[in-house]
Amino acid sequence: MAVKKNPRNSKKPWTVDYRDGAGRRVRKSFATKREALDYDSDARRQASSAGATDPALAQRTTVGMVWPKYLERVTQVGTDGRGPASPRTVADYEWSWRAYVEPRWGLVPLSAVRTGEVEQWVESMPARRGGGVAGPRPRAEAGKLLRRIMDHAVRLRLIDSNPVLGRLGKQEGLPSPRRKRPHSPLTMSQLKRLAGATGEWEGLILLAGTSGPRWGELTALRGGDVRGDRLRIERAWSNVHGRLELGQVKSKEPRTVPILPSVAEKLPEVDPMDLLWRGPRGGVLRNGWFRERVLEPAIEECQAEDPLFPSIVIHDLRHTAVSIAIASGANVKVVQRLAGHATAMLTLDTYGGMFDRDLFDMAGQLDAAYRAA
Repeated sequence: MAVKKNPRNSKKPWTVDYRDGAGRRVRKSFATKREALDYDSDARRQASSAGATDPALAQRTTVGMVWPKYLERVTQVGTDGRGPASPRTVADYEWSWRAYVEPRWGLVPLSAVRTGEVEQWVESMPARRGGGVAGPRPRAEAGKLLRRIMDHAVRLRLIDSNPVLGRLGKQEGLPSPRRKRPHSPLTMSQLKRLAGATGEWEGLILLAGTSGPRWGELTALRGGDVRGDRLRIERAWSNVHGRLELGQVKSKEPRTVPILPSVAEKLPEVDPMDLLWRGPRGGVLRNGWFRERVLEPAIEECQAEDPLFPSIVIHDLRHTAVSIAIASGANVKVVQRLAGHATAMLTLDTYGGMFDRDLFDMAGQLDAAYRAA
């Protein structure tokens, strides 16, 4: 722990900087040095008390014994305590546990988990089929899951600190995920052309490309969710290893987004509790069927007229909505609400490149204003 003075903060210049028992960095600011020193003293005393765990208990308790307790927390309040995890997230955790974490760590006592061994395991984790090393994504997800389980062991005061974390309080050795496919948003004219080529699905394409719902949200929409010039998005289908489950939206917060009047005219009229769109057999509209039977043939038709027309996937319609919103002058908070992101930082991380274009547009406008002054 350290008490430091930050002259740039005139109201609370004194800062206590330390890491808690789980290795997380904590910073607290205070108006006076005395307040900072008092807090530092209390934090040290609590850390000392919290560290008084029973070593014998850590030797008797295995990682596999903590796993069901952690899973219970995830399903009830989530890892961060802000709400239950989605069914898909829970299923992904269970799969990663069975496939990768349990075989190596299930019977290992908490006291025997070592940072170096964890890093070696992540680096050489065997693939489930075909031999060799597992791909970067499953290795990274399994490593993160073990870290979260050990965090929970710290929370339960079974161990003093998380042995998965390195000296700087961070998990090291995780492989970098594969580079994501770049966004391929359409222009408004391209969106309109594509929608027209899909026939009876024109309204779905236009709504996805201007209001930005995710596919699971789009296919869960009911007639009552369309309210004049507004769309209420409050539920979504999740594909849990091939099985569809209806639940909350990804951010866990329902949202209302605008519908263009010209797009509202293209939407089907159904009863308030009926789905806006259904699959060919009357069930939920599935991504694979729509891509193969509707989207790809429409793209081929557009490319026959314009060879430069981009080859997109369904999720690019969401990127199209965001791109159009940014081009129209929407700020990051508006885009955050449209996209249904939990934070504006997530919006910037995902679409920061689109806002960068606005920076240079603004420079041109400022230059024009300067010359006209």
